[in-house]
Amino acid sequence: MKRIAWFIFILLSAPLAFANSCPSGNVLTTPSSDFVDNQDGTMTHKKTGLMWAKCSVGQNYNYGNCDGSALLMAWGDALTAAINYGVGGYQDWRLPNVKELQSLVERGCHSPAINDSVFPGTSAGEYWTSTTYTYDPQYVWHFNFGAGHSSADTRNNGYAVRFVRAGGCFDALVGSCSPNPKLTVSKTGAGSGSVKSSPAGIDCGGTCSATFNTGTKVTLSVTTDAGSKFNGWSGGSCSGAGTCEVTLNQDQTVTAEFIVAPITYLLTVNKAGTGKGSVSSNPAGISCDQSCTASSVANYSSGTTVVLSAAPSNGSTFGGWGGDCPNGVCQMDSAKTATATFNSVMYPLVVVKSGVGTGKIVSTPAGISCGKGCSAATAVFSGGTQVKLVATALTGAFGGWGGACSGKGICVVKMDDVKTVTASFRYPQTIDTITMTPKTLRVDEFATLTATTTSGLQVKFISKTPYVCQITAGNKVKGLHAKRCQVQATQAGNQDYNPAPPVIKNISVGKGNQVIGPITLTPPTMHIGDIVTASATADSGLPVTFYSLTPAVCDTSGARGATVEAFTVGTCTLSASQNGNADYNRAPRTSQDFTIEH
Repeated sequence: MKRIAWFIFILLSAPLAFANSCPSGNVLTTPSSDFVDNQDGTMTHKKTGLMWAKCSVGQNYNYGNCDGSALLMAWGDALTAAINYGVGGYQDWRLPNVKELQSLVERGCHSPAINDSVFPGTSAGEYWTSTTYTYDPQYVWHFNFGAGHSSADTRNNGYAVRFVRAGGCFDALVGSCSPNPKLTVSKTGAGSGSVKSSPAGIDCGGTCSATFNTGTKVTLSVTTDAGSKFNGWSGGSCSGAGTCEVTLNQDQTVTAEFIVAPITYLLTVNKAGTGKGSVSSNPAGISCDQSCTASSVANYSSGTTVVLSAAPSNGSTFGGWGGDCPNGVCQMDSAKTATATFNSVMYPLVVVKSGVGTGKIVSTPAGISCGKGCSAATAVFSGGTQVKLVATALTGAFGGWGGACSGKGICVVKMDDVKTVTASFRYPQTIDTITMTPKTLRVDEFATLTATTTSGLQVKFISKTPYVCQITAGNKVKGLHAKRCQVQATQAGNQDYNPAPPVIKNISVGKGNQVIGPITLTPPTMHIGDIVTASATADSGLPVTFYSLTPAVCDTSGARGATVEAFTVGTCTLSASQNGNADYNRAPRTSQDFTIEH
């Protein structure tokens, strides 16, 4: 394996973690005082401003210690691993370049050559950098922390990894840095308030500047005095009126502006009346829709003219304004109260009973109560009211709703107009047994169906098996196939009677009889040696088969014997038959004589 080294290797051991050796008298180049422990698995190097992962990749941060061993990986895998690294909650970790990693080398120690109080459990082996070798980009620089020197090697070797992020500055990477940068808060504006920092240091008030470690993220928050308003930040990459966060790499100044708060007055809007509606304002602030029942309030600057708008809901009208805002116009020179009155529109509900039965109809809310002897009732309800009507039969049965309602359940009517509802109370009716004349039915035959109702109303017949049987005019049923036929009698009722429960009758359709018509020849005459075609029709429509009863004179052949050949002079007797099928019986045979001439 090819290797280019800056220094001769002192240690070629596997990347295991050992307590390092720091000979007495050696001056430490990376003392612990140069680092800030952020207590989240990260360390900030004051001299460079860089933030380092305290533990190598593969180790677990555990209350200041690094448990486990470093994970060895190829260079490309190390670059990928940085993408998903999230120690300390940061998402911008990366591989350090060769100079950055070299800044961690402790020249006063070896095996490993690092301050193991700051970076405990560091491997005494090789660590990848992000710097490729100038003369061969397939080689990448890495650091050996056994002896603290660098060399280049191929990318597919397995080395340990420690990630870094730019928490400040390093050489010319991000500009110059101050080891203890100062943050100064300046206050402007005619108002007053104080600014405090986290971590502590600034309480401005009295202390408006403080120094912090390089890379420290300082959060500034404000407290506004009475009669003042915080108007926002400027400087130090802060803006707006929210929390200000500054990462200190060098001296910075942040300005907080406090202005005199404007005088405001409270506007309260109430709603009154039996109706519903919504209230809004211009400028915006008051917003009370039709479901709003409590007061709506908003603050407005002194001198503001607020125009209120009222919109009645369906079924309501606007009755006017009351309180401190004539015609809905409020001059905000003091606290004001306005009242919008909405009145309900009243609509009549008419209930009419029909039918020969009797019943009772009651409404909720109360208003309609129409019992025995009452043919109609009227009540007035507020617009938008949902009125429920319940019908109870006293004699007969409840037949259903009409008009503004339908069905037989509870009738619900929304009173947004004049409404009329009809309620039908009807007697029940039944259908007696279906009879058929004649009592048997065959394929292609007809039978007459009859049935009567207790109401005397005419019934209607339908076939439940239309493939087997068919209902025709005059309440007749025709057999179509030799199977079970099912017919149903129904009666839909009228204003006096409820629909009758349907009645079913099962009919066994027998096989139909069939006959064969006359036999004809084409051509109609035969001579010796002639071949003609015989034909005949069965009234079932099924095909007919022919036979010769005089085979010495003539004979049949071909499909169903329909081809006839004349042999000699004489009488040729042909017979026709049809054997039937699942729907038809066998047809009686028929025969016919034909003369054969020379």
